[in-house]
Amino acid sequence: MRHGLYSILIGMGVLTGCIPNITDERSALLSDIDGDGWTVEEGDCWEDSVQPTLVAGAKVHTLTSADIYPGALDTWYDGVDSNCDRLDDFDQDGDGFVPTEYVQIQTLDLVETGLLSGGDCSDLMADIHPAMEEVAMDGVDSDCDGKELCLRDQDLDGYGDGELLATEDFSCEGYGLTMLDGDCNPGNPDIYPNRDELCDGVDSNCDGALWELELDLDEDGYVSCFLHDEWLGDQAPLGGEDCDDSNADYFPGQIWYNDIDGDGYGSTDSGSAGGFIEHCDPMDTYTTLQTGDCEPFDATAHPFAPEFSDASDSNCDGMESLGYTMCTGTLHQGVEQDVYYLMCAYPGPASAGRTVCQQYGYDGLASVLDEAENNALRQINQFMTNGTWLGADDIRSENTFVWDLDGQVQYTNWYGSHPNVNGFQASCLLMDNAGQWKEESCSHSFVGFSCMQRDVMR
Repeated sequence: MRHGLYSILIGMGVLTGCIPNITDERSALLSDIDGDGWTVEEGDCWEDSVQPTLVAGAKVHTLTSADIYPGALDTWYDGVDSNCDRLDDFDQDGDGFVPTEYVQIQTLDLVETGLLSGGDCSDLMADIHPAMEEVAMDGVDSDCDGKELCLRDQDLDGYGDGELLATEDFSCEGYGLTMLDGDCNPGNPDIYPNRDELCDGVDSNCDGALWELELDLDEDGYVSCFLHDEWLGDQAPLGGEDCDDSNADYFPGQIWYNDIDGDGYGSTDSGSAGGFIEHCDPMDTYTTLQTGDCEPFDATAHPFAPEFSDASDSNCDGMESLGYTMCTGTLHQGVEQDVYYLMCAYPGPASAGRTVCQQYGYDGLASVLDEAENNALRQINQFMTNGTWLGADDIRSENTFVWDLDGQVQYTNWYGSHPNVNGFQASCLLMDNAGQWKEESCSHSFVGFSCMQRDVMR
């Protein structure tokens, strides 16, 4: 029975030591003495004409008994249960803790209150109180100890390395502390999350990957970005500012030759048709990396062009100037590499053929590694009925033929039966005008010669 109800019953003479009048008690339960629109039976917890006395130590607040009824506006910390919900008036967030200044202060007419512990530093949030576990770096003093858990910022770049430290003033703004995690290099202040990438070969922004512009995708030694003061990663590049990192021919300082006639070759001669520029990519008519064009205004004459048996130096090898006009040449495009064959109808021993080939810039006498190459060479074999020297012999070991340039002979196209019946007197390899192979003495001088250059750039 509430204090207000006792007052009603005494005033009515019900509680005077005699047997209570049930009718009068019932009447008291149904009376609205303070005029707040609520009776005791309806839940009014202060039905009295006497005004409530404020609790000592509570918030000073003026109210009358008519201000106390179910659903009334309750002023926290005044010690009066104005809305009759029977909750501790000093634990607003209901977390079981009250602000320290209200420890052991009882809510008026609720004897079970005043027993809660103090230390609640935020009585508006139920998840903040002394028994709560502190969450690191959230800016909230969850356990009300006045401290924050912060990350150590060893290199003072604003990001921590994972080690937690407790502060004394609930701030992570101090020297060597931070609330931001994720520093992938705590010893380098130039490396931290979300920073602009540097062109230094390391993961400057801690995203777990190198900046794409730092990668030498075409492996030409140059990266696309502008190099930082110091390259910290492995295998420092030759330079930066690659204009096209998908093409190994494009890089700063690349030499481009003047290709006036557009045949893919430039001239190193000075003048309007020659010269070169240093530029990352092609520019104007400076579009080729190949030199040796002997006719810069004739697109049909350039290194490894088809050669004809005339006085014109179509393939720019210079042989015509010394009388070697009875030569034909062709570029054979192979599966793995290209090869340029030149066949000359000038008889002489095999050694003379080797000398001429090397003198005019060829690798040497021709090797033939497969049927397609054999057919390409046969098609230009039109001069010598006695055949043309190829670059192989069995001088080292009888019937074991070895190419001058390509190791032991694997593919063969022998004429008739083999092995040779002449022993060591016939050790060099020739091709007849039908494309078939024979052995002949290396000193015979009635055989022409075939030169070769492999891995020709088209």
